[in-house]
Amino acid sequence: MSEQPKKPEPGALLIDARPLEDILLDFESGTTRGVTRAQPGFEEAVQEIVTNQPKIGVNIGILQSQVDELLALNEKIALIASYIPAVKKLLEMLTETQSLLDNRRHEIIRVIVKTVEAQAVAMKDESLLGKYERTRKYRSAPALKAVKTRKKKAAAKSTQADAAE
Repeated sequence: MSEQPKKPEPGALLIDARPLEDILLDFESGTTRGVTRAQPGFEEAVQEIVTNQPKIGVNIGILQSQVDELLALNEKIALIASYIPAVKKLLEMLTETQSLLDNRRHEIIRVIVKTVEAQAVAMKDESLLGKYERTRKYRSAPALKAVKTRKKKAAAKSTQADAAE
């Protein structure tokens, strides 16, 4: 197997990030807060360092190992960056698909509740409603929350109107 990673394509379902195995780190949340990132002019600064190193840098105490590490870090960052578009696209696809599948589950629950309610009326059997009480409550939760929110907003508006008088 070649050490060269395959360039991931956006939309790819298989992203082989094994070439990043020795590069990637996993920190606790917040650990990277305050770290310095490349700013405009970074590439020009690196080019200047590389250009000046053989004649000036060596003579003033800049270590070649520092320049070599800087260049190696640039290569690692570029390698990581090459994966980001495909990973972002895959994350987008996963998130969108999960949302659509979740929506479909809720559509099925709504249909089931409508069926239960219709059959309870048709069969004149109110006990069916009790057997699907949690399901009916779950289906109605967003509507009940909306009613509660509207009432709260109306009360706040009424309070503002009373205060304005």
